[in-house]
Amino acid sequence: MLTQLERFASPYTEMLSVRGEVRCLEAPVCPSEAHLQALWNDDSLRPEFLTLTDGTPIVLLEKGLWNHGDGPDFKNALFAINGCLQRGDIEIHRQPRDWDTHQHHKNPDYNAVVLHVTWEETPPAKTLPSQIATLALKPLLEQKGAPFDFSKITFSTTRDASAPCQCLSTKPGVTDRLLTSAGYHRFLQKAKQFLEKTHRTAPFQVFYEGLLRAMGYQRNADAFMRLAQEVPFETLVDFPVKQRFAVLAGIAGLLQPEQRELWDLWWQSGCQPPLEPFKWDMRALRPQNHPYRRLAGGVGVLNAISHLFELSLHVLSDAIQEASMTLADDLQLKGMLIGTTRANALVNNLFIPYRLATGTLSPTLLNDLPGESISAPMREVWMHLTGTLKGLPKDSLRQQGLLQIYHDFCHNDHVFCATCPIFNQC
Repeated sequence: MLTQLERFASPYTEMLSVRGEVRCLEAPVCPSEAHLQALWNDDSLRPEFLTLTDGTPIVLLEKGLWNHGDGPDFKNALFAINGCLQRGDIEIHRQPRDWDTHQHHKNPDYNAVVLHVTWEETPPAKTLPSQIATLALKPLLEQKGAPFDFSKITFSTTRDASAPCQCLSTKPGVTDRLLTSAGYHRFLQKAKQFLEKTHRTAPFQVFYEGLLRAMGYQRNADAFMRLAQEVPFETLVDFPVKQRFAVLAGIAGLLQPEQRELWDLWWQSGCQPPLEPFKWDMRALRPQNHPYRRLAGGVGVLNAISHLFELSLHVLSDAIQEASMTLADDLQLKGMLIGTTRANALVNNLFIPYRLATGTLSPTLLNDLPGESISAPMREVWMHLTGTLKGLPKDSLRQQGLLQIYHDFCHNDHVFCATCPIFNQC
């Protein structure tokens, strides 16, 4: 059922498996260049006393500015050898011969390199200009025989003026493929979570619970979930829309004494009041976010659900907003009951996963859908990837990709910039 979606998500899924492999960093045989750059950048990890490969002492005065773009790894460093000051760039490799492999001797961007830092001491580079000094880190860090502990390299170690993955800013095609694959992965996980719940609960009841929970936002999400479970959809299915609302609002303790008609509709249903009253968080709650209004909007959406499931995703958000107003006049409620942001969130987090899980939606239709409001996690990941807040994705798929990357990498205590597989996309 989800085979096509799994295929679309596979590049990101494979990258997650790489993340799992690099979480344990104990003494790799040969660390990545990202490890070594982070090590050089961290004053607490870099050896205090440095010597060149020929044994000459070198005094590092300025480590240089970490360059995450094209060219040498550190720009404008300053050091002294035999009392003579030298200023220039530093290139870092795992082995000396990586200089040959990368053909830096043919690239004028490397003409200002004055120090070649490597992990291993040999084999020597054949095309390295003779005036460039060489320094190997491994002999300096493992003088006592114990391997260097690369788990010391943390997120903060690698965080400089910009994140390492900003190298993707010069590769928009790679960035776009990353975000779309991550977005498909996020929708895949949501669909799988939905399917998992259907092992214990009827599919539409799972949808119904998700709909009411979404009406509670964060503060009252649990209370709305309890309401959906205490009054399952099969209890309401034969009631007209106004009676559905009356039953839910009555059991939730949201009806006012003067609302006689709604009380009568509730009691006519035969549904009993709860043994324990519902607890609603009303602290500093704006009137338009009151649970009574949110419930009315949710019941309106529920009333039009068959029609909504048949609509194109491109018009679904507007249709949800319109459906939410079904009871507005009857209940004398002014203003939108579900706004654009909430409607878009319902599309992304509820309608799409439900339809993917039930096989009524093709993953090929997920591209170019309207997105949600830009959130702080989206901004953070986009800044890491591109070095700017300009051009933030406005479509749903890529926004979901940003959120997935944030939770899997940027906000994961076990993944560090220096070991992040996204960095390796560069």
